[in-house]
Amino acid sequence: MAFFLRKRSAPAKTRAEESKTGDKANEAQAPERPGASDQAVLANIVHRTTAEARNSLWSRRGSVVDGQSVAGTSSGNTRLEALGESPASRVADAVRMAEEEKAGEETNGAEAGQPPEEAPRRPGLIARVKARLRAFMYLLLGVFLFLFSLFAVYRFSLWLYSWIHTSPMFVTRHIDITGNVRLQRDMILHLGGIAEGDNAFSVSVAAVEHRLRQTPWVEDVSVKRILPDRFVIRLQERMPSFWIRRNGRLYYANERGEAIAPVESSNFMSLPILTIEPGSEDAIPYLSRLMRDIRSGILPVEAGAIATVDVSPSRGVELYLEDREMRLSLAPDDWDGNLLRLGATIGDLARRRELSSVQEVRASQSSVWVVLRRPVEQH
Repeated sequence: MAFFLRKRSAPAKTRAEESKTGDKANEAQAPERPGASDQAVLANIVHRTTAEARNSLWSRRGSVVDGQSVAGTSSGNTRLEALGESPASRVADAVRMAEEEKAGEETNGAEAGQPPEEAPRRPGLIARVKARLRAFMYLLLGVFLFLFSLFAVYRFSLWLYSWIHTSPMFVTRHIDITGNVRLQRDMILHLGGIAEGDNAFSVSVAAVEHRLRQTPWVEDVSVKRILPDRFVIRLQERMPSFWIRRNGRLYYANERGEAIAPVESSNFMSLPILTIEPGSEDAIPYLSRLMRDIRSGILPVEAGAIATVDVSPSRGVELYLEDREMRLSLAPDDWDGNLLRLGATIGDLARRRELSSVQEVRASQSSVWVVLRRPVEQH
């Protein structure tokens, strides 16, 4: 009993080595003991085999068995024998457990596709932190490059804007104007807000067109910029056909009787005075046809000879020829027919040289009436 207590205090590995050494010594001495029985020899062999199997298990698991387990080996064998278990069965069980453990390790290695010691390991915390830092640095680099590109584009745009607005290459040197009749070139440039010497990019084409359209004399306009130093302005003026009275003042008016601009000395033009009586608005569209027929020669009357044009509900459109002191009337009931008949009558009177004695010619209801002047009584 004192032997087993002393052995508990020693390390497990030392006791195993001592046991193994003792077994070898007993084996060496066994042949020299002729008096030993077969049972003692068999017990010695079982004991040695048990110690070898146990040492094999300890070497595979890499663990240290405490002194209590090693010290209790002999007593355990004794208890196994007392319970009816022979040392040979214990050896067989130990061998079987070693083989099963080895087979299990081989099976796990085959399922993993490689030996257990070569199984892939998950990346450690330091590796994951490094990967995230690397991704964050790439993100910062991308943001920096993007912001730098925006800044470079901004600076280049400022430089380009300053260059095109100060370069002498884009100074306006030519302004071509077409379609102007009454408006002079200087007036058009002044009204449009454009002049030679301006930077071509500083001139707003839309603004020039808007300002010119606000001019009473301009019906339509188009402005074209031709780089590096030319502008082309095309105008369509409002051509006046009459004078009209508005608020005690004369205005130029177009063929529809719409006011254009006040009559001034700077733009004076002698035109017939138009008077439109209330209730005769339906006859206003015939004014443009009348002026067109006069210019085409269907009505043999000179436009410059017309002093007044009156539009009334009862008589239609009346023209007063100041040089001949004669009045011509056209009813709108059959405008084309009345116009042809009026023109034929005036031509016939002119051929017979009787116009000087005619005071009025009226075409209405498919007929023409000629009113002669009264002879002057002599005293």
